[in-house]
Amino acid sequence: MPNAKFDAKSFNPEAFKYIMDRIPRTRLNEIRKSKVLVGNPDISIHGAPISTLCCYLTICGLNLFFVWKYSPEKPRYTRLFGKPIVASAVMGAAAWAVYGLVARVLSGHSAYGANALATFCGILAGVVVYGVLVITLRILRAEDVKALPKGEKIAKLLRLK
Repeated sequence: MPNAKFDAKSFNPEAFKYIMDRIPRTRLNEIRKSKVLVGNPDISIHGAPISTLCCYLTICGLNLFFVWKYSPEKPRYTRLFGKPIVASAVMGAAAWAVYGLVARVLSGHSAYGANALATFCGILAGVVVYGVLVITLRILRAEDVKALPKGEKIAKLLRLK
């Protein structure tokens, strides 16, 4: 069935079955990996999230591959994921730096309160930095925002084109 088409306009059950049969049994593989990793005394219980991460990375990779393979217009993944990855890395660095700074400044105070305030400040800094980067790097497009309620007003406010 290699000539079968599978796209959003015409659902073809035979093509869908053909695609699904070619995807490995990822859940079963996750259970096997989890059993092997958790059974290892060096890894122990930490093997479960490692196995789950491997499973979902496999699913994500297969989805991206099949979207690319069967789409009439090929997505540009570097263009699609590049800017958000950069913005996320800068946001993470800013949150980590602000958390460290506030934790050092408040190191003489109560441990619980200082840690809670440092965490809050780090998260707040991350949100602000990511929001600014989304606008300055033009990650958000006007057509994305217009799909939201009052999207026209938000797009005008952010000066999105």
